[in-house]
Amino acid sequence: LTTNTEKHVAEKLIKEDIRNAHFEYARKIVTMYHDESSANEAEKNYKMVSEGKIPSQMPVYTFKNKEASICELLKLAGFATSNSEARRHVLGRAVKLNGDTIENIDFKIILDSPVIIKFGKNRFAKILYDN
Repeated sequence: LTTNTEKHVAEKLIKEDIRNAHFEYARKIVTMYHDESSANEAEKNYKMVSEGKIPSQMPVYTFKNKEASICELLKLAGFATSNSEARRHVLGRAVKLNGDTIENIDFKIILDSPVIIKFGKNRFAKILYDN
C-alpha cells in the first residue's frame, strides 16, 4: 500500500477485498499529510457521496440576480469556463439541480432558496441569492 506497509500485509488486504485496500491506502495518505480525524472525515464524505447523498461541506457561491440560467450557475461554480462548455455539460446530462437532472440548456431558476448543483459524480456547489 505505502512504502512503510509490510508486503505480506498489503498482499493480504488486496487479495481479500481490493476496495478495502483502496480505503486503507487513502486513509494512510490523508493521515500522513493531515491527521486521523481528517482521514475519517474524508472516508465518511466519500461513502456519503458514493451512496448518492449530498456532502455536508461544499463550496458556497452567491449570485447577484434573483433569476439565473443553468449556464450562468455552472460558470459561477467553476464547472464550466464558457456558455458553450456549460451547454455541452447540460446536454451530456452531467448536471443536477436539487437532485433533478437538467437537460434543457435554456433552463432558468428563481433563487428563492439555496440550490445545490451536482456536477458529474462527486462535485457539488451551493448557490445562494445575494440581495
